[in-house]
Amino acid sequence: MNPAEFKKLREALGQSAQWLADTVRVDQRTVRRWEDGAVPLRADVVDLLTRLEHQFEADVDTAMNRLLADLGITGDDDLDDRLDGLSPEDWPALQVPRSTTTSPTLEACPRPTTGPSPPASARYSAAGCT
Repeated sequence: MNPAEFKKLREALGQSAQWLADTVRVDQRTVRRWEDGAVPLRADVVDLLTRLEHQFEADVDTAMNRLLADLGITGDDDLDDRLDGLSPEDWPALQVPRSTTTSPTLEACPRPTTGPSPPASARYSAAGCT
């Protein structure tokens, strides 16, 4: 993943540079430097964003399948034709949760309390956050 793809992925997930910095325990300037290509991307941080992307895609697929089932749409039906017959107030609502720092994936990653911090890769590996 190159720096531009990294930034695009973070933004597509709806997360700020500050959120990422707080999550992986770096300064926001470090995130900006990763995204500018000034310093190499950390593999554990790329992995974290990639896992969040996969989880988001799975959540969207689940929500979309639920929506289609609620509308009674099967694989042979055309979604556009079905929705064209509805007025906007009849459109079903589809909500997909944003990832947050309280997601189970991130809560499992330890936060150091005092003293020198071990490398992030060690913290994530120790907590099964690889």
